[in-house]
Amino acid sequence: MIRANATESKQRFERIDANADTDPKAVRADAKAGKREQVAILAASEEIVRALPGVKDVTPWWATLLSWGLIALSVVGVVALLWMTGLGAFVKRLLAAVGLLIPAAERREANLAAKALETDSDVSVREWIAARRAADPMFDAAYRRERRDRKKRASAERPAAD
Repeated sequence: MIRANATESKQRFERIDANADTDPKAVRADAKAGKREQVAILAASEEIVRALPGVKDVTPWWATLLSWGLIALSVVGVVALLWMTGLGAFVKRLLAAVGLLIPAAERREANLAAKALETDSDVSVREWIAARRAADPMFDAAYRRERRDRKKRASAERPAAD
């Protein structure tokens, strides 16, 4: 509506300019019509000005989801990068040194190991090793390998009986 009125008004003013010297009646009629068009343009622009404060910028749901997804992906990327560079292990050791982020299983194992070292405790080092082997398959595999290697070394070191 505004564009149509503005275009018509522009054409009308061009006609007024062209007819200014030759046809005063046409100029007067075009001027009155141009005035009406200008009033319509002003009214339409006034509606826009009144409606503008009520306009709300709404982000589509998919854009919000996409932004949160990219944030999560960035966080995962930073954590992976830190872990791969070795800083993650350092941070883990640092937090463990101050007593944070120690798993309950590790705390139970430490409790059992401390009891095994006490002289008046009913827990022996053998029991602690058995509990550790049962809780951690990697430790169990390493323990079995170490025992096998020690037996091989011990049998190789013994002199053969004649």
